[in-house]
Amino acid sequence: MEEYPQGSDKGKWPEQVAFLIDEAKAGKVEAAYSLLNWLQDINWPGAREASEYLVANLETILPKIREVLRDDDDVWQYFVLNGLVAAMPREMAREFTSELVELTEHDDGHEVNLAAALVLCEKQLCPRDELIAIVERVERFNPGRLVEVEEIKKYLGYFP
Repeated sequence: MEEYPQGSDKGKWPEQVAFLIDEAKAGKVEAAYSLLNWLQDINWPGAREASEYLVANLETILPKIREVLRDDDDVWQYFVLNGLVAAMPREMAREFTSELVELTEHDDGHEVNLAAALVLCEKQLCPRDELIAIVERVERFNPGRLVEVEEIKKYLGYFP
């Protein structure tokens, strides 16, 4: 399958998304993988439609999500975490626990570590003591992001 999005005329990108959604619905997995490219920037034309389709069809793109989480594109990781991984059922998200923990171990400058910590805590993917250590770590990385850190911390009180 060709690389998407194609061309510099972003006005045509929503048409490409519609085409790829039709192809993915017809069973072409590569089309679903191509839709994931739009999450490199959720502000791109067609990105929200691509995200909506992908959220409804997560099982199709799990291997590609893992590739993105292991990639070095912080912005893409951020949008995949917030748009797709956060929407996953807990058991599906559990498959990405090691990648999520690793993302919390770096001061990336794009809040990827915060997004990963939020998913880990919200879905309770690690033991409580490990989650506490993760939250403390991302708090050190993000001293100016107290609101986001407090949002993550609220999940620590919800554990049995």
